[in-house]
Amino acid sequence: MARAFRVGIAGPVGSGKTALVDRLCRRLSGHRSLAVVTNDIYTREDAEFLLRQGTLPPERSPDLVDVWIYVIDVAGGDKIPRKGGPGIIRSDLLVINKIDLAPHVGASLEVMERDARRMRGERRFCFTNLRDDIGLDPIVAWLEAEISRPAVERRAILDAHVPHSATSHAHDHNHPHTHHSK
Repeated sequence: MARAFRVGIAGPVGSGKTALVDRLCRRLSGHRSLAVVTNDIYTREDAEFLLRQGTLPPERSPDLVDVWIYVIDVAGGDKIPRKGGPGIIRSDLLVINKIDLAPHVGASLEVMERDARRMRGERRFCFTNLRDDIGLDPIVAWLEAEISRPAVERRAILDAHVPHSATSHAHDHNHPHTHHSK
């Protein structure tokens, strides 16, 4: 049996992650078997804990999924793409949501597009208003194409059941534990 195709969706609170999951599920459920698992490991506290414990190697954290979508919204300001960060720079797809709010919050979609191109290079990004399904079709088409790619062409997935070969790590408490090697 083939392994499930895993899509990671991350982004700031209120950016439209849940709306994207809802729209994708509605669009794909007629011809795909779907399951949704929620876990906000991208909060700073949780990520730092997992990295400190050596649970996730810092350079491989996105490798828990086949593709990684990062969602931001224009209400955060048109400077968000320019500020960079792992989601802006490294995600497989950047979704800039709530474009309908741009005139009301003084955000320039042209500035966001210019900065997203500069920060992401050849990586994809798109503008959406998920509340009204504007911009959803290209996301669905991209996701369907990614799902259809042969498994050997996809990102290697970090198997949570197999110890990884990360560098050693330190704990800020003292207790006995064992490190496993491959």
